[in-house]
Amino acid sequence: LARRMSRLDGDARSIDVLERSLFNGVLAGLSLSGDRFFYANPLASAGGHERQPFFDCACCPTSLVRLLPSIEDLCATRTDDGVRLDLYAAGRLAFDGVAARVVTGYPWAGGVRIEIEKAKPHDFVLRLRVPGWCRRHVIRVNGTRFDAPVERGYAVLERTWHRGDVVELEIVMLVERTHVDDRVASARGRTAIQRGPLVYCVEGIDHGGRVDDLVLPPTSALDAVIRPRHLGGVITITGEARREGRPVLLEAIPYYAWQNRDAGAMRVWIPETPDALP
Repeated sequence: LARRMSRLDGDARSIDVLERSLFNGVLAGLSLSGDRFFYANPLASAGGHERQPFFDCACCPTSLVRLLPSIEDLCATRTDDGVRLDLYAAGRLAFDGVAARVVTGYPWAGGVRIEIEKAKPHDFVLRLRVPGWCRRHVIRVNGTRFDAPVERGYAVLERTWHRGDVVELEIVMLVERTHVDDRVASARGRTAIQRGPLVYCVEGIDHGGRVDDLVLPPTSALDAVIRPRHLGGVITITGEARREGRPVLLEAIPYYAWQNRDAGAMRVWIPETPDALP
């Protein structure tokens, strides 16, 4: 639905929804081993949730099988005047005699490099999505800063392109706290951690077996830590939480990677004050 909406109105807000669903909800449904599946994506667990093996009458795994081959169709859109990059992933794209290579470490890193590998001098518009969560971005063309206007969530680069041109987009990725509208009683007074498109959670295995008594004060600084050998290679988020008034180390992992070590407790929305504890 989000993909079709984006093609109808050309607005990046639909792709923001698609990206969050893909990197979090879809990925969480599949174990890191690739052979066990969730049939729900809870935002909190007391330990009763566990991925199940494939069984004969299974709808979710087969839907995933249909989705994976379509990922390339989600990354770029041909427009009347050029091409639009919607999702950032390493690969190649080709249109109207133009071939380009995309190099990126997204979603862990915010750098995206587009190298024009084949093109006669050619006028077309290149649109680069600026994610809704992005607070600051920088664009360079052939090493020189390029001030591209942002329209409907896309930076618009219109020029004559040549073979060998290089576009660099740097999306600044910050560790941020997300809050809900106060009318959502179940998450009132709580925060969810996000870095780039990835939503994070805390697991009991990293916090003495329980997470329902953790408090993450608004003043606690949060840091991104690269852990290449942890959960297949992730960036975790650390900070100082409180438990019964005493400081404890909080370590959050990407939500998609939860319940790959044991069927323990998990929580996405973390209280910021003791009053918000369950």
